[in-house]
Amino acid sequence: MGGVCYDAAAYVSHLLHPDIIKRYHLESIRGQHWPDFFDKNFEYRRIWKGNDINRGNLLIFCRNEEPFHAAIAVGGTCIRSVNGGTLGTSWDYEVNLKTVFKERLESGAYVLGNDKVKVYIYICEICFVINIEYKF
Repeated sequence: MGGVCYDAAAYVSHLLHPDIIKRYHLESIRGQHWPDFFDKNFEYRRIWKGNDINRGNLLIFCRNEEPFHAAIAVGGTCIRSVNGGTLGTSWDYEVNLKTVFKERLESGAYVLGNDKVKVYIYICEICFVINIEYKF
């Protein structure tokens, strides 16, 4: 099963939120099983509306409500991820979502090629309450 982008995002989230993603989670959950874990363990999930995203927030990209990619916000509308084509092929480079997603639909989805993609931001409770922003 694929999903190295989820593994990378989970590892960085573990470094930022060791109370949510523990070491044994990293050892036992792989690839495309992470989105279910994120849904159950992050207290807040909201759809991205084109605004700035706090550093350290986890993002999940969905096509037809099915997750297909994960990334970490690094400030503004930029992300870092791996193995995601136009959404980031290498952790070395930031991708600006505003340059990738040109058109936002009424449904909240964005157009990416021939696909309609929704971007969900996962926020832990403590980050939401005190608006933590990590420095990268």
